Amino acid sequence: MTTADLITNEIYSDLVNRFHGLKIEEDTIYKSVIASDSAQSSKEDVKANIMKALNAKVKAVEMHIDGNRVALLANVAEGERVLKGLEAYYINKTVNNHEKFKGINSVVSYNPVEVYVSEVGDVEKTVERLIANTDQGLSPGVKVVYEKERAVAANSSKAVSMIAPTKGRISSMYGKRWGRMHEGIDIAAKTGSPIYAAMDGKVIYAGWIKGYGKVVKIEHSGNLQTIYGHCSVLRVSEGKTVKKGEQIADVGSTGNSTGPHLHFEVLVNGVPVNPYPYIYK
Repeated sequence: MTTADLITNEIYSDLVNRFHGLKIEEDTIYKSVIASDSAQSSKEDVKANIMKALNAKVKAVEMHIDGNRVALLANVAEGERVLKGLEAYYINKTVNNHEKFKGINSVVSYNPVEVYVSEVGDVEKTVERLIANTDQGLSPGVKVVYEKERAVAANSSKAVSMIAPTKGRISSMYGKRWGRMHEGIDIAAKTGSPIYAAMDGKVIYAGWIKGYGKVVKIEHSGNLQTIYGHCSVLRVSEGKTVKKGEQIADVGSTGNSTGPHLHFEVLVNGVPVNPYPYIYK
């Protein structure tokens, strides 16, 4: 088997795995794009030529970040790989800069489309392009959040310091949503991810509330309360004193939830306020 055969077989397997239902009928498609010196061509060049020669339409997804279309990918799973690639890059970057990467604070969505296979991009190039744009302040890029505690006045006489209650990206902000007030922020994370107390306090409720599912409520000094909703597992009980950063629950999707995430609220004097300034830069 020649080097060209090895390359085409590898590309064939890759395409069939990415695009379910894609039919490659004739070997002549490969022969038409691989010259006698194909062994000296890069794998990327050969793949690009094959994809152009196929001229077939496939089901794919448009990946949007903060309303901007950033890529055409084979499926949502590839979009998640893009996000993981970005996170890995910024984790390494912040380690070198002696900072702490908290997450990507961008709204990500996907639209199903049908396009020619040659139009579909790949994960690695999408990651590289988004990193370049983000680092240069260009659009489209992503919003990178660094973990820093921030003191915010809870009332006129005290200031408090909170940490983010879990690691993940914000999937929904505080404010009007679908005609109703969303009284917290949603942080998307994997089921089972740890949820931490945002600051020292005492658990005043740990149980089930309609809509919230499994929920923990903590009372803090300065007339502050925090709420942690949609948990899969509760690790504290009512009356327990907790320290900032202590695990109190696991991320889940209980109650009215479309997927695993933490719904986090901050209340001052019993009134919900925007949690974002309390935990993010």
